Amino acid sequence: MENSTIKGDQGPIGGGQLGAYTNVDFLIVSHVDVDLFGGQDFVKNEIGFVSNIGAYVIGSRFYPIIDELKFMYPDRNIIRADSIFEYVNKEIG
Repeated sequence: MENSTIKGDQGPIGGGQLGAYTNVDFLIVSHVDVDLFGGQDFVKNEIGFVSNIGAYVIGSRFYPIIDELKFMYPDRNIIRADSIFEYVNKEIG
């Protein structure tokens, strides 16, 4: 969250062979119809890929720390996992 950088890979939430893992405590999602890594113009730093993150989705086990994360990173969109549909509807709306 500190520097909008992701170390790893990306995949569609819709599943499939290269789909994102969704049974996790933390999930990073892009803005709707925007590549998380910026498509062909991706930027890499010493940690990983600088990303255009739409939301940081926090799983239910970690709901107790959401307020603290929002305090630490007020400019980040940190949401509960049970709010992901609201996030997507807002993005497409």
